[in-house]
Amino acid sequence: MAVFFRSFLRRKLLQYGFRRLADIIVPDLTDDDFSLKSVKMELLEGFLAKQKLPRLQDVMPEMSESDVIVDTDADVLGSGGYGTVFKGTHRKDAVAVKAMFGVSKGSSVTTVKLTAEVVEMMRREATIMCSLNHPNVLRVFGIVTERGWIVMELCEGGSLFDVLRDPDETWLDAPEMARVAAETATGVAYLHMRDVAIVHGDMKAGNVLLTKHRAVRICDFGMSEAKDRSKTMSVAVAGSSSSGGAAMTVAWSAPELFKAQPKSYATDVYALGITLWEIYERQAPFSNMPEAAVVNQVLSGERPNFTSHTPAVVRDLAVACWSKEHKKRPAAAKVAFILTNISTRTQRGAVDAAVVKPTMNKENTNIASHRCR
Repeated sequence: MAVFFRSFLRRKLLQYGFRRLADIIVPDLTDDDFSLKSVKMELLEGFLAKQKLPRLQDVMPEMSESDVIVDTDADVLGSGGYGTVFKGTHRKDAVAVKAMFGVSKGSSVTTVKLTAEVVEMMRREATIMCSLNHPNVLRVFGIVTERGWIVMELCEGGSLFDVLRDPDETWLDAPEMARVAAETATGVAYLHMRDVAIVHGDMKAGNVLLTKHRAVRICDFGMSEAKDRSKTMSVAVAGSSSSGGAAMTVAWSAPELFKAQPKSYATDVYALGITLWEIYERQAPFSNMPEAAVVNQVLSGERPNFTSHTPAVVRDLAVACWSKEHKKRPAAAKVAFILTNISTRTQRGAVDAAVVKPTMNKENTNIASHRCR
């Protein structure tokens, strides 16, 4: 049964008072099955057990510069506050190479001399990053410490940020939106697992990559210590990328971050809620609004406004994620569990999913109208 017909049939049954029949024949996405309060601990634990894949062993994060070739003649894959990403090869395998503290000049990559302290931090954190093993987290193969390069999996599908804003990317229908949202949340949940314990710190659609088969890979996690303490950060590439560089991160920042509080699992969940809004609304939050105005909006409890394009249960979940009080935000694992159930039901065509595609309106300022308590 087509999604449109299911939606139409459900509305008509509800209009004439046949709610029970509607819930049996065409169940809505707002079923209690998808509420945070209804999540059963044993089911959640089973879901998490499936995500707890064995860490990769015997990883050798240190790479020789002679084994890595950076293709500076090709288009830059992305740039942001911590460097530029190029296509490259590692022993003939196609990879992505991120020059963390360097800038691109013509056909070469100019790197900054790193202190011994930063190099040691990179080694330590790279060992952790290279051992991570999850289908929704970008594989990191190693680092070239003397250059400040991170050698990573190449995702040919590009950035989710770009896909969401391209009207020609028609594959992103309701079932695919649900899947992408679920895989994104699952990747965050993996990073937050007890034996991984990584705060992403910059969660947004610009840091979600897609493989050639459109599977989600969360990127730009880790290296937080090296990035935060490096005295060379100020010379890294400014946020002018299409994937939303450092200058745009304010829109995804939790209110406590504007009060000098540290990044945490809760701030990741807040950003995940904004990312859910991005996925379903296919626009940038608070676009065309000055950063100072965004900060004022967020601190006053305002959030991006959902339209009818987004199913009610997803709206409720995002609202819970971006709660003004960090203690009221759900764990990423719960969010991932619910979104995975939504995705499963949507793939089966058993839900009243969004039937009208969002309009690619670049002039929409997305002034927040949802007040957060």
